Amino acid sequence: MKLPADVQTGLPAKSCLFMLMLVLTNLAQACITADVVALDQVLYYNRLGAMNPSGMIYALKRDVVAITGTTPSPGNAMLRSDKRPRPLVLRVNEGDCIAVNFTNWLSPSLTGSLVNPIAPSTPNPNATAAKNDDGPSTRTASFHVIGMQAQGIESDGSNVANNTSSLANLGETKTYTFYA
Repeated sequence: MKLPADVQTGLPAKSCLFMLMLVLTNLAQACITADVVALDQVLYYNRLGAMNPSGMIYALKRDVVAITGTTPSPGNAMLRSDKRPRPLVLRVNEGDCIAVNFTNWLSPSLTGSLVNPIAPSTPNPNATAAKNDDGPSTRTASFHVIGMQAQGIESDGSNVANNTSSLANLGETKTYTFYA
């Protein structure tokens, strides 16, 4: 039995795939927008002093202020004084989408208040300098949600293989869109 020419070329399958993508794109009833930033934050784990001086957190942009001046920027951002570091929870109804406008305000390097300023009183010329920098060597960041459908590879928040990187460089803003 010979199949029609359009079936042999795969045209119905391509049409169905296009229709499915169109339906999924228009399926969302509403699209919630959240402005999120990544910033450096010293994290205290308990009252005994266990801490991570190279901590990084996500925060809503409205909860962040500049350390100096009036405009937050990479390395010049901190939580408002009435906020404490907490897990970030973004809620969206089933069938809706969420667009996360993500800005990377991590400092270019771990300097200033994040590095131990105490130097040894009598330096040993034979000793190697101890670094108090346990932070990651990269300062790019992204936002990735497990369990939700990303709009495309640009919303995946990853830098894998030969795919285009969706990481945000310092000061850069990227939009990641997910469907619930």
